[in-house]
Amino acid sequence: MFAIGFLSELWRDVLASLGAAGTLASVAGLVYAIYQIRKTKSAAEAARVASEETRTLSRQDYQRYAVANAVQFIGELKAFVAGKVWERASLRFSDLAVQASQVANLQRPNDPETANQWEILADELRQWAQSCEKVLAGQIKFQQGKWTKLLPRLESMFHTYHGPFSLDDRGEKR
Repeated sequence: MFAIGFLSELWRDVLASLGAAGTLASVAGLVYAIYQIRKTKSAAEAARVASEETRTLSRQDYQRYAVANAVQFIGELKAFVAGKVWERASLRFSDLAVQASQVANLQRPNDPETANQWEILADELRQWAQSCEKVLAGQIKFQQGKWTKLLPRLESMFHTYHGPFSLDDRGEKR
């Protein structure tokens, strides 16, 4: 109080005005800071959404790649079985088992039931690979009847996820 008492009224008004201007500037700064924080939060949310979309697209692209490989392997497998080239047939059964497991892993987050079907197929394909090795070693005869039943199911499962009108990693049409 003592320091303000020696100032003239004009200077007191100037100091009061400066104090009020400082308060207004502080309030404006606070409002601007809140705006920037919200803007940053929105940008972070947008980045999270974009990251999730990229992850989903990447999973779908990888599934298409795995299925395309499998479709090619099925064609080769049919030729190897028809030609009784058991060593290569065993290799293709193993390759198909790997691709089926990949599809199962891609399905698991969205559709665990379908993923389990793919894992069952992968296990069956591994057994077929072992059977071909046994046929090659002369321990067993190739089970043509079982192969004839397996082939349409095998083609159907992979073809469901192959092509422009196939299903995505959630089992929905693209």
